[in-house]
Amino acid sequence: WHIRSAITVFPQRSDGKHDFRIWNSQLIRYAGYQMPDGTIRGDPASLEFTQLCIDLGWKPRYGRFDVLPLILQADGQDPEVFEIPPNLVLEVTMEHPKYEWFQELGLRWYALPAVANMLLEVGGLEFPACPFNGWYM
Repeated sequence: WHIRSAITVFPQRSDGKHDFRIWNSQLIRYAGYQMPDGTIRGDPASLEFTQLCIDLGWKPRYGRFDVLPLILQADGQDPEVFEIPPNLVLEVTMEHPKYEWFQELGLRWYALPAVANMLLEVGGLEFPACPFNGWYM
């Protein structure tokens, strides 16, 4: 597999109230849940965003590797929740060259980290939605 750098640039900012906005920090990210006993299941870095998704109507599954939905907002409207079909998410299982037991932990991660919540500024124009991936990984 080879990762090809790519960027998608959505319409430029006009008045700041009608932006196209991607609320996710990355296009693909795992949910994080604070369990009743105080433990965390999933990605601890996603606790707050996971709760926001739930508050917006997303139905959590409380698994270790639940892919968060995309939260998109356009033209000043309320944000909307969009599930990512599982067949579109490429995941990599973790293993270790020396320790066979490591694979038994059942760890995995998404293959394509793509930053989604940064603003692109070019020549004084602002583009508030421009998800990208690249060699920063």
